[in-house]
Amino acid sequence: MYKKDTKAQLELYKQTLATLLNDKGTIEWQIKKEQKFIAENSNHLGANSLKLFLEHVERLQNDLLYTEKRINFTKSRIEFYEYKTKFTNS
Repeated sequence: MYKKDTKAQLELYKQTLATLLNDKGTIEWQIKKEQKFIAENSNHLGANSLKLFLEHVERLQNDLLYTEKRINFTKSRIEFYEYKTKFTNS
């Protein structure tokens, strides 16, 4: 029972990591898209609109930092469960 739980947790963390890496790529793409839009249209945007776009980019950057922290945590959990799986298989 214990060994199955460990393997299940390991698989769950691997799936979570794949999702987080996908999320990271999406956020990075959104940031680039918003920054390009701002660069191309900053002369045509009013001050309030420009401020809103910049705040949105800042929120995306914060989301990216949080996602990177979650990725690092998930990687450490995968390492732990891989070690635990090897230990329980011995």
